[in-house]
Amino acid sequence: MLFSRPSIDVLFESAADTYADRLLAVVLTGANEDGAEGARAIRRAGGVVFVQDPASALGERMPRAAIECADPQLVAPLEEIGDPAERPHGRAGLNVQAKEPVKFLIVDDLEENLLVLESLLEREGLQILKARSGREALELLLTHQIALALVDVQMPEMDGFELAELMRGAERTSHVPIIFVTAGVREQKRVFRGYDAGAVRFPVQADRPANLEAQDGDVLSATPATASAGRDLAPE
Repeated sequence: MLFSRPSIDVLFESAADTYADRLLAVVLTGANEDGAEGARAIRRAGGVVFVQDPASALGERMPRAAIECADPQLVAPLEEIGDPAERPHGRAGLNVQAKEPVKFLIVDDLEENLLVLESLLEREGLQILKARSGREALELLLTHQIALALVDVQMPEMDGFELAELMRGAERTSHVPIIFVTAGVREQKRVFRGYDAGAVRFPVQADRPANLEAQDGDVLSATPATASAGRDLAPE
């Protein structure tokens, strides 16, 4: 329950629309969760978010909510946020246009498949996160801003379709594009279910690495976040 009407969220969201990647937001102590959604809007627009370490805040609810919601670039005590020498970019000040790594999530219960996909996608400017189950994937999705998820269809306990449906049902992850990965046969019913679950591409076959390698540029352009970074991420 908020102790007041949301106002920081509105300010942050308006500023994100106007200034995009030229914006720096700082979230400090507070007794409610106002500002968390706005901070996430700033991150999605390419801006920078600093959050006070909840352990050093008089009211930890506001900074904690911002950390959980916005994946800020810096979480630190107030004195470190205020001292340019302590900032990630040093005494020269913060370059708010500095690019954060684009994060891809690979979900597969087989370690060898994770390694194959990681080796094909790995390059400078791209951070690969790996999960061996749907549950692990959901935990990563809650703590990172994921640009694209490559999800195995056939997994025990929670299959790829079930994971995709959970992602589509949650506000934080509903925007994440999904590419299904399968070693099985391309069955029409499974293809339809894949697109119904929110896939942007179905299927990429994990047992045919050359297939994924040939589609590498398409994978990078599957979402606006990676399309805009495509030139930087493209191999030489």
